[in-house]
Amino acid sequence: MISTIEGVGTAIFLVGLLHSVCGGLISHYLPARLRFITHPESAMVMWATVLLGVQWWGFGSTGVIKYVSRLHLIEPIYVATIVIVCSTPSLIRSIRWTIFSVAHRLPVNTPMTFFVLAIVLGSLSGSIITEPAAMTLMCTIIGDTFLTSTRSDPFKYAVLGLILVSVSIGGALTPFSAPPIVMVATAWGWTLPVILRNFALPVIVSIVASTVIITMIFRRELTTPVAIVSRPRRPDWIVSTIAMTLLVATLIVRHSLPSLLAILLIATGVIMVTSRRVAIAAVESGVWVGLFLVGVIILGGLQTWWVAPIIRSLPPSQLFMASIVVSAVADNAALAYLGTLVPDICRIKQLAIVGGAVCGGGLTVIANAPNPIAFRLLAPAFGSNGINPVKLALAAVGPTLLVAALFWISQ
Repeated sequence: MISTIEGVGTAIFLVGLLHSVCGGLISHYLPARLRFITHPESAMVMWATVLLGVQWWGFGSTGVIKYVSRLHLIEPIYVATIVIVCSTPSLIRSIRWTIFSVAHRLPVNTPMTFFVLAIVLGSLSGSIITEPAAMTLMCTIIGDTFLTSTRSDPFKYAVLGLILVSVSIGGALTPFSAPPIVMVATAWGWTLPVILRNFALPVIVSIVASTVIITMIFRRELTTPVAIVSRPRRPDWIVSTIAMTLLVATLIVRHSLPSLLAILLIATGVIMVTSRRVAIAAVESGVWVGLFLVGVIILGGLQTWWVAPIIRSLPPSQLFMASIVVSAVADNAALAYLGTLVPDICRIKQLAIVGGAVCGGGLTVIANAPNPIAFRLLAPAFGSNGINPVKLALAAVGPTLLVAALFWISQ
């Protein structure tokens, strides 16, 4: 028998998910100043606030404080900190410069070679500089060089689907980058060796294979883009080193809230001093991702009553497939977090939940927290109507099925 607040909390949670999925459909009908409420991040925060308001009305301030105090809200602050640290323009520029340098030193320096390198190295860099920073990097490189208005729609959607899937799984090689793994790493004791043992092989093989397949299918589209001719200017390695130092410090003190806040302020100051032009966008990206995860945790805290029976009753194979499908409409970080609410869950089911969540992270705009970055940066390449969600989902199915098959076979 569920309690009244659990029932209300589940209803608000479902409304929040519906808002996240459908918000983009009505954004064109709202004034520009109100369009922020249609973003997936805004939806989760808004409905989490509604839930806290309901609890305040029913149980008073004491009830709200008691509920929030038992939630693990340090993870969103940690994620926001690390995203802002890795948004340092010089750090992203150094990764981009490295990709261009490797491409220019290869014996076969063609657009197809560069495309494969950019996708593979760019997506895997997400395990170091976090997925939001990798998404920004990928969209900048690929968008500037290949996703021009003259390319065909099938090619553009295939590349966008490949980017979203590759970034979603490319950040799954460390415990601090992919949002689903960040949400479970501490609760389930997933260390770096555990993650590499279970994710490294399917992730690397699937990224390379999917990229090569897309390259072969659309080889005629990959004509020489102007941007490849000139190598980007050399980055400021001093600022890049400072950013990497802050990244390492963030990983060391990830469980200390005062230390995280101090690093957050330092990183924000470094970005503002070295590149004021992008400071607001960099900080905004980290804050939105952090707020989204706060909303997920607040709303997810009352979902154990129905999540636990489902997870316990489904065999691992069905749980894996369900996780892939659900992550497309319920954000993979939210899905992974719900799994941590179930006590004494076996390791194979843990891998099924997170593996499915990571594999399904490229199917929709809300499937993975960094996906809205790609939509904002690449939407102009798709014309006045923007990105069609149905075409995107169809384009991402192939890479998703490939990584899902490889992941399951490797377990």
